Amino acid sequence: MHGGFGFGMGMGWMWIWPVVFLVVAALIIRALVAPAHQRNGAKTPEDILKERYARGEIDKDEYNTRRAELRK
Repeated sequence: MHGGFGFGMGMGWMWIWPVVFLVVAALIIRALVAPAHQRNGAKTPEDILKERYARGEIDKDEYNTRRAELRK
């Protein structure tokens, strides 16, 4: 009748929908679990402090002092 193509397509769709569902569910969970500052792209004060230390703008003692103040 159809040369067997109908059966193959039915089996293919049977496996595609669960995969699509799992990918969408994973993306939703990832979006909900991500910290707020990562979702909107804003940097935290500690992120900025780490960047300044990495660029050499501040030394280790100043980094540790400021980090301790931020964590109070």
